[in-house]
Amino acid sequence: VMIAHAEADGGGAGGGNFALEGVWNNSSIDAAGSIGPGDENVAVALVVEMFGAKTEVSGTVDELDDMEGLALHVRIAGEKLSDLNIVAGSFPAIGPYTIQADLRDGDDDTYILENFKAQIAENDLAGRLEFSSGERPCLTANLTSALLDLDALLAKNKAAAPAASTDSTADASDAAGDAGAPSEGAAPKRVFPDEPLDFAALDEADARVSLKVSELRYRGLSLRDAELGLELEQGELRIEPVQAHLGDGDVVARIELQSRLARPELQLELNLIDVDLAAVKPLFDLSDVITGPLDLEVALAGRGRSAHEIAASLGGRIDLVVGAGTIPNAYVDLIAADLLRFIVPGGEGDSAQLNCFVARFDVLDGIALNKALLFDTALTTTAGKGQIDLGRELAD
Repeated sequence: VMIAHAEADGGGAGGGNFALEGVWNNSSIDAAGSIGPGDENVAVALVVEMFGAKTEVSGTVDELDDMEGLALHVRIAGEKLSDLNIVAGSFPAIGPYTIQADLRDGDDDTYILENFKAQIAENDLAGRLEFSSGERPCLTANLTSALLDLDALLAKNKAAAPAASTDSTADASDAAGDAGAPSEGAAPKRVFPDEPLDFAALDEADARVSLKVSELRYRGLSLRDAELGLELEQGELRIEPVQAHLGDGDVVARIELQSRLARPELQLELNLIDVDLAAVKPLFDLSDVITGPLDLEVALAGRGRSAHEIAASLGGRIDLVVGAGTIPNAYVDLIAADLLRFIVPGGEGDSAQLNCFVARFDVLDGIALNKALLFDTALTTTAGKGQIDLGRELAD
């Protein structure tokens, strides 16, 4: 910290003005403000420029010594979120951004942000937030958005990654990157890792959040009229409702996690209703292989302190149905040619007609046992059976 210049003056009835210039963490600071006279409903004004952001605070404080009776308007604006990485975090280089709200305090150590508005590039968020800092902190939020592009907002900031300091370090990094697959004799990585999950954060505070988004973008998906409700209380997390339109279909989900149990319990329900495979292509690149409407129903519950423990204990069912669609004939020559010619012989034009594909699994103690596997085309009907052991991560 370097202070290049600081000054302050006080009026006869109290209050006064101040200004400061300096450097903090190699970022320049330019601050100025004023405090009005009196002991009640004191007028305050503050402007601080640092870390690439301009912060403005104006309004009144009823009791200045205790910072009670707040009635302040706060506005923060900057060109790029990544400028804030000087302080902490790894924000992406996205912007410009503006965040503003009216701040007031309530009863029992409660602080309220009303008329909250945030604009980050084309993303927006608005609503009301209330934070209680009492014996058990609690956040209550009711928010709406026209657009949230999570792919942009959650993008990793490559510029924030530390550079290699020596040639030997760089060589070692390159060697690790070139290795790619595990070395001979090394155990393959699990699909469901053994590393313990950190549930402690769920027991440190409570929350009640309602979010409605007209367009939500995530991992290439475009969800419309998305609605999410989150409730966290005494270590019990419930995310319900989760619903949105995807393509011409719908997505509905529900998640519940009991984190305080000796073996935390997770319940998951997911329904995709009449969703065209083209709409989920960013997640499952199936639309190049098969087209048609997808219905998926998942109801699973498991226990454990790691993803592997939970997977190995799962119980429930999975039902998947793909309706009338097509299969490109090109795949006959690319993948298991003889088998595919038997399953989908010939076909007219560039694709073969699919009547339906059905897969249904009953899941018990981490083993998904196939109860129905049917692949029906215009020329053949093929059935199959098998099981997947999620604990040992083996398929039969």
